[in-house]
Amino acid sequence: MGARHIIIPGNALIGCFPYILTALRSNHPDAYDNMGCLKSVNDLIAFKNDNLQAAMRNLSTEFPDVSIMYGPMDEGMRQVITETLAGPFRNTTLQACCGIGGKYNYNSRRFCGSRGVPVCSNPNNYIFWDGLHMTQEASLRIVRILIQPALSTLNCAT
Repeated sequence: MGARHIIIPGNALIGCFPYILTALRSNHPDAYDNMGCLKSVNDLIAFKNDNLQAAMRNLSTEFPDVSIMYGPMDEGMRQVITETLAGPFRNTTLQACCGIGGKYNYNSRRFCGSRGVPVCSNPNNYIFWDGLHMTQEASLRIVRILIQPALSTLNCAT
């Protein structure tokens, strides 16, 4: 008994989240990548994801009868951001739908749900809901990118 097929998700590119972009903002253009995300934060995420995959390889050796698959959240998120930047909603790519103020529409003193903090009219045009979380639409887009390869690899029916 027990699990025979496991998907372990990697970490998302938090250097793209409005709350991180606001809290760790830099005046140096070279601090940002071509998507507008903080390179140093996403470099740390890449390091963590590399170590996670190494640990997963060790688990696969220890449990050879279990199929353990890595879920590359960072790559799914990168694809969604890149597609959004190339589309009609490029101006909302790194902004919060529900928020107020600043370049990223995020203010740590005025959270979504607080009096006077507006919600965008169409959350489906945004990747980030409130600066801390992704919208349902962005999450669904990432799942669609990641699920088919996962189901095929794990020999699951779709």
